Amino acid sequence: MKEITVDGEKVTTYVPGSMQANPDLKWETTISRNLGLDFTLLRNWVRGSLDIYWNTTKNILMKVPVNASSGYSYQFQNVGKTSNKGVELALGFDIIRKKDFNLGVNMTYNYNSNNVDEVNPNANANTATGWASSMILPTYDYIIREGEPVGTINGYKSLGYFTPEDFDYDPTTKKYTLKPSVTGVATQGNYPDPLVALAADGKTFPGAPKFEAEQNENGEWVAKEQVIGHTMP
Repeated sequence: MKEITVDGEKVTTYVPGSMQANPDLKWETTISRNLGLDFTLLRNWVRGSLDIYWNTTKNILMKVPVNASSGYSYQFQNVGKTSNKGVELALGFDIIRKKDFNLGVNMTYNYNSNNVDEVNPNANANTATGWASSMILPTYDYIIREGEPVGTINGYKSLGYFTPEDFDYDPTTKKYTLKPSVTGVATQGNYPDPLVALAADGKTFPGAPKFEAEQNENGEWVAKEQVIGHTMP
């Protein structure tokens, strides 16, 4: 709610979609730890460097929904903590060392582990890129979850496509009924009426994409939302 002045008189009004101030905000803080070693061997024929690091960022700022009766829809809060751990190794070898000609090999190895250590479960930690349309499912394609790295991809696990062998066909009704033995799979999406009309359940038909499924509270098999990949190499 917000107090404004109308014709010289103060009134209270609702301002939707505004951000509520948070007096308890803190700066995000990153702590970096690094241990390095440079070395040479065999009169500099072999040389290299080794770096080990561990970085943590705490008090990460994210949007958190607040009670709409306050007149605001969200508030920025310090809700998360992430970490990066890794090692970098660089090696160089001289194969030939002459007065006018040198031949060598350099190699680099890097390993990094990124993780969301803490996150407020009420934070708006999901991202819908809308890469196809506003109707695409699942609603969120990038999620932030405790114990998973930043850049976790949410979606459906593909199992290929439904084939005619997955169904019993009724020539009278001209509809396909999924065989009882075909369980743990489902399709998801919006399809043209001529295709959906082939399905006895109004959803599943030959040629539709097949996804790993789970049963909902009504006992129906629906596509299962799950982690299907990560953007961090």
